[in-house]
Amino acid sequence: MKQYTGEVLSHRKHGEEYHSLTIVAPDIADSATPGQFVNLRPPADRYFILRRPFSICRVNRGSGWAATIEIIFDVRGPGTAALAALRAHDPIDVIGPVASAPRRCSSWARSCGGRESAWTCSAAPPGRLAS
Repeated sequence: MKQYTGEVLSHRKHGEEYHSLTIVAPDIADSATPGQFVNLRPPADRYFILRRPFSICRVNRGSGWAATIEIIFDVRGPGTAALAALRAHDPIDVIGPVASAPRRCSSWARSCGGRESAWTCSAAPPGRLAS
């Protein structure tokens, strides 16, 4: 588990409810697998104390410095609303990966983790998440 200040590479909205953040975090992406968790701190200009846990949806170990993780979430309160307001190039504080990835799970199943959990979609068919 590592603490890292990542950079938001992209923020996309999926339908009415869901948001995805792709975060450049090579130190975390090197050892992460979909289904593990990361803890994100909402932006520093807010009064949030606690981090929010999210399941990692995708890991792209691509080109070293640009290795990324992706999370998908829905807005459930002021903390996730602040995360949904992030845009490309915004910094974000990340701790992870946490826990072990599931040994066997559906490629398109809701991951455990409470109301703020993400979709574990590493094997989701292209176009499954329409913008």
